[in-house]
Amino acid sequence: MAPNPELFFPGADLSHRAPIDGGSILGGKPKCLWHDTETTGLPSYSTGFFPNMTIFDGKPFQHIPANRAARALKNLAGGVQTNRWNVFQIEICGFANKVAFVSVMQEVADWLHEVRGTPKTCTVEFKAFDASSGTNNGVRLSNKAWRDYSGHLGHMHAPENQHGDPGSPFPIDLILGGDDMTKEELIEVLRLAFAGDKDRPVREWAVQLEQVKRDVDDIQQQLARMKQ
Repeated sequence: MAPNPELFFPGADLSHRAPIDGGSILGGKPKCLWHDTETTGLPSYSTGFFPNMTIFDGKPFQHIPANRAARALKNLAGGVQTNRWNVFQIEICGFANKVAFVSVMQEVADWLHEVRGTPKTCTVEFKAFDASSGTNNGVRLSNKAWRDYSGHLGHMHAPENQHGDPGSPFPIDLILGGDDMTKEELIEVLRLAFAGDKDRPVREWAVQLEQVKRDVDDIQQQLARMKQ
């Protein structure tokens, strides 16, 4: 039987399902929260703190259905609900300040808008790591703001948390399918995608290059719209 397309992103790899999720959704408006893994490969999540989905090498691996909570956010006793407050969590394999756009990110945003009503909007600021870390990073939401928020945001914005991923630049405008990203921001996304690091194995850069090749058409189309 095919997976329910309202719960599982069509085409997602379901081979890494979480043995336990974060429970039922307790309330809140629909949100999509973006993390990065700080790894080059697909994490094992051996600690059990699974997101709903991980995107690795342009491929989505869904661990938890869209109507169930993930476990990737810290949730303090007696505070606000984080994981269970209607938030679909996505980890991107990569590093803070260096997350490159891949087209499936936009496709997942479209799917969440269709099946969960998650607005294709973002009203928070993405801040560069590591200034984005800590509870008082200047962009982290208050408990009330978190309860009321709907749309896309990052781990750096979640209350009761200290992580600063995914940093900035982060291709949120491309993910949401808008035309608000400037030419300079697009160039910066490309620069980061091709940025060299002599200590990283050649095979890892080969994977990154293939990822960029798959999405170069999307970026070219975005640039063409800006010239109109």
